[in-house]
Amino acid sequence: MTTIAVRDGMMAADTQLSSGTIHRVQKIFELPGGGCVGGAGDWPKAYAAISWLLGGRQGDSPEFEDTELVILKPDGSVWIACERFPEFPILDDMAAIGCGSAAAMALMHHGLSAKDAVRATCKTDPGSSDPVQVYRLPKKRKMRSEGCSAV
Repeated sequence: MTTIAVRDGMMAADTQLSSGTIHRVQKIFELPGGGCVGGAGDWPKAYAAISWLLGGRQGDSPEFEDTELVILKPDGSVWIACERFPEFPILDDMAAIGCGSAAAMALMHHGLSAKDAVRATCKTDPGSSDPVQVYRLPKKRKMRSEGCSAV
């Protein structure tokens, strides 16, 4: 189980993996070319789908039943993949997946950042727990024009 939230160029995820015992795993991965992907649901299937993306989409895409991915593209757009590719864009400016998604969405609608929403969800959702992993898109640098002066 998992809570992953995306808002304002930031993706945050808990790190709990429940498989009889509780382990910690990385759930957010930086993509080649920028942006990141996070996975929730059946973890071996989510990891296989993430690995396929990280490997440059070589070969047939895996199916990942009972699994969902959220992708934050370098331009800030949010895309979802449910059980198979291709992923699709969503129109919303925030998203959440996993067992804590409803709580995280409600908290973000009340102004919390993705990171704070996941942290708060970890306090009440038994399928999610700290520490929280965070990925932020790099801020775009504004071109600064230097004035020229005659000497």
